[in-house]
Amino acid sequence: MVGKGLAVDDLERHIEAIQCYNTALQIDPNLALAWDNKAWALCNLEKYDESIQCSDKAIQIDPNFASAWHRKGCTLGIFCRIATFYIEWNRSIVPNSIPVYGSFPTTHALCPGGI
Repeated sequence: MVGKGLAVDDLERHIEAIQCYNTALQIDPNLALAWDNKAWALCNLEKYDESIQCSDKAIQIDPNFASAWHRKGCTLGIFCRIATFYIEWNRSIVPNSIPVYGSFPTTHALCPGGI
C-alpha cells in the first residue's frame, strides 16, 4: 500500500495517498516509511500540525530515519518556525548533531522579515 500511496501522491491525489498510508499503518503501525510519506501528503494539504505529528511518529520508530527529520524540518520551515527549522534541518543532515546556526540564511521566503 505504501507504493500505491507514493504513486497517487505523485499525481497530487494526496487524500487518496493518505488512505493508502493509513491502510499500511493498520497492517504495521511501526512502518516509519508510511508515517513519513503520510507526513508529506498532509503537508501538501497544508495540514502542518498533523504532518509534524506523523514525522514525529516516524522519528520515534526510527530515530536515524533522515527523511523524517527532513520532512519535519521542511514543515517547520513552512510554519516560519525558523529557529526550530534550523535545528531539525541540521539533524536531517547529521542525526544527533549540534546545530550550527551560522551556516544557514537568516531569512526564509515565507518569513521575509527574517529571524
